[in-house]
Amino acid sequence: MDMIAVYAETDLSNVVEACLNFLHRVNITAQSLPLLLNRAHLLKKLLDTNKFGSLQPSLVEFAADFVKGLGKISHHTSRGRLIGEGKQQFVLATAFVIKYGTNDVRAKFGKHVIKSMGLFSAFINAIVSISEP
Repeated sequence: MDMIAVYAETDLSNVVEACLNFLHRVNITAQSLPLLLNRAHLLKKLLDTNKFGSLQPSLVEFAADFVKGLGKISHHTSRGRLIGEGKQQFVLATAFVIKYGTNDVRAKFGKHVIKSMGLFSAFINAIVSISEP
């Protein structure tokens, strides 16, 4: 994001697109959750600049990648993120899944969240705590 601020007058669309494509091609493992949450934050910042259009393809890819990453981690790990540091990024990533994910991606996300009462409760509590004024 600093580079975008420094080169405000330069068209960085190709650089941003290349970076997002690279992040999409990174192999997703059980250790990828921090990277995925940072990617959600980056996408939000890019959307907020209004300089790069809708970023629709990258957002669709992110939704699929995030759900794929959730499938590789335990419910305990997801729950830990939702009750601790990182819950805002987790909820942001979830919002991208809901808004940009395909029906199949959203269904996989729902199955992940409802498999554990603790995870589901943490998810609901995180959304409520973030949306409170």
